[in-house]
Amino acid sequence: MGYSFGGYYAPRIAAFERRYAACVCLGALHWDLHAWQSKIREQLKADPKKSAQSNFQFQWILGLNDSDAALERAKQFSLDGVADKITCPVLITHGANDRVVPVEAAHKLHAALTTPKRTLKSSRRRKAGRALPGGQPAARDRLYCRLDHGEPLISPYVPIAVSKLARFADIDREDILELARNRLITARSLRGRAEAALPYYVGNLIPVRTSIDIACRDIESLERASKRKRNRERGNQPSRRETP
Repeated sequence: MGYSFGGYYAPRIAAFERRYAACVCLGALHWDLHAWQSKIREQLKADPKKSAQSNFQFQWILGLNDSDAALERAKQFSLDGVADKITCPVLITHGANDRVVPVEAAHKLHAALTTPKRTLKSSRRRKAGRALPGGQPAARDRLYCRLDHGEPLISPYVPIAVSKLARFADIDREDILELARNRLITARSLRGRAEAALPYYVGNLIPVRTSIDIACRDIESLERASKRKRNRERGNQPSRRETP
């Protein structure tokens, strides 16, 4: 399940990782990132105020210091020849009034799919633009509950946590901690899945590895505190001999 840039990565992962039972794109991304970034570059040259993106955002995501190198690297980001390899059910949701990624991107992805179970939901409400991050947890929970795939081989919450490691802003760190507080992920499961995904990451791996270490230390601290609390509670319980 992917949101924003995850709308590109989710179908790509589903195409090559057959253990996933379904794929959900909470907003599709551009089919061809090179064409998209080329367009942004021209917009920024003409009038920076008319573009929602900055001139350094994409190269920062890739861990590059040069916009030309970032544009060249963008050629690797395409779902051409990838979307038709997906065999699991796919759900794509997209706002009809999205001004960052036009709804045509969702239609193009949907048309390229060959899996029999594919659905495109496009909201035409007046304010249906880019999906609001605050609604993601509820949307994810509802969608997961509706997926008829039995017991998953991969916890649905571990990939969510992994997807937050690349940016790892304060809100991402807190989201990961919240998953751990609710015992939906562990430090071991997060590290295992994150490190397994590193060979497929395009960009600078050093900050991502640092994010993995920090997030796992945070979770391990929570796990130790939870274990101490359980031990104290057991210690305060009367033994069977003391029970009247």
